Amino acid sequence: MALLKSYHGGITESPVLFIITAEFAQQIIEPNLGRRLTQKEIERLHYAMLDSYTDGFALTDFILESAEDAMNNEDDRWSEVDEDYEKRKPLYKLGDYQIGEDEIEK
Repeated sequence: MALLKSYHGGITESPVLFIITAEFAQQIIEPNLGRRLTQKEIERLHYAMLDSYTDGFALTDFILESAEDAMNNEDDRWSEVDEDYEKRKPLYKLGDYQIGEDEIEK
């Protein structure tokens, strides 16, 4: 079952898998472009990301590569993640997804 991330409201049909926060973006931008974005540039970045078609392909690649990685359980490499998944108590269903508690009883 997935976790419904509490830091992103408004999602009602599916759990959040990955979020790009302004700070996450700043941590990539500053070392690569030499400075952090201003508040105004952060606002522009939001719209630039929505308007960008090229970056959509990179996002697709990111999702597909991550999915392939998640599907590959060679040498039982996901055992700790799988154990936590099995221990998580289900809370409710959200569409096709079962949502579990953030805290796992050890």
